[in-house]
Amino acid sequence: ALLALAGLTPLMNRFAAGVEAEALRVSFWTTALEIFSESPILGTGFFAHEQLTPARIEFPMLVNATHNDWLNLLADAGLAGGAAAILALTSWVRLVVGAAKRLPPGRRRALLAGGAGAAAALLSASLVEFDLQVQANLWTFAAVAGLAIGAPYLDRPVAVNSQLSPNAGSAQARRTGVAISVAALLLFSGALRAGVAELYGDRATDPKRSRSQRLADLESATAWDPENSHWHFLVAQEHLARNESLKAIAALSKSCAQEPRRGSHHAELARAHLNAQHWDRAVAELRNAQALSPYFPDELLRVVALLLERRALSPPSSTGPDPVLETAL
Repeated sequence: ALLALAGLTPLMNRFAAGVEAEALRVSFWTTALEIFSESPILGTGFFAHEQLTPARIEFPMLVNATHNDWLNLLADAGLAGGAAAILALTSWVRLVVGAAKRLPPGRRRALLAGGAGAAAALLSASLVEFDLQVQANLWTFAAVAGLAIGAPYLDRPVAVNSQLSPNAGSAQARRTGVAISVAALLLFSGALRAGVAELYGDRATDPKRSRSQRLADLESATAWDPENSHWHFLVAQEHLARNESLKAIAALSKSCAQEPRRGSHHAELARAHLNAQHWDRAVAELRNAQALSPYFPDELLRVVALLLERRALSPPSSTGPDPVLETAL
């Protein structure tokens, strides 16, 4: 059926691309294990792998994700985090299996099977992807995993413990409600800020809007979500298009500070320094970009061209070997 719908050629092309993608994944996995070996007990800290993993080219994008949530957990949280995850997963599996044995065929057993199957599918996909690093996927996983272990208790009356005081249950319910409300408020606040920033960012892509309007939209997106380096990067792009090099340098410095391992951000910061005729800083940033993104050989050529241009603008005063040209060659 797949061959009939898609044809043989697209299918073969997809498998051919998959071979290259798997080779790239192996390089990410090797890096994750290297990060894990540096701090195997407690890990390097959550989200640290994004700063420690050199970016690679994957199709048209620049990525630095681990492409394996399990290895990512080991790199970030070490053996302690891995043991906690295994304990939680083992407990969940025991609850699901026990519930499946007790439930008779029917609606609740179908809900259990659907939730458990969906959660297991997402966990297995995380062996070769970083699905659980996406908040929408993470909350979906939590929902279906909870559905699986909560299915046996649907439609059951709530049991009352006669040994407890009449107000004990209500007090506990109030505390739980307050905790859930605070957590929901924090999550909603973060999601709201990110959502508003995305709306401004989408509006900035409208070709009917002027350059000044696009810049204002991107600055609004940055104000709503200042911890997202992507918005600082796009603001810098607009400033570069307007030949406002110093403003572009300020925005790109923020994006590089937030994601210091992102080679493309360092390359753009070098371009901004070049436009401002900050030759030494431009050379340093281009070298950073080339070191962080070894799949970008053209960055090294840009370093050479920049060194030659710098020497042309400032020729040596003495004869003999020129260290700048020697470095370029």
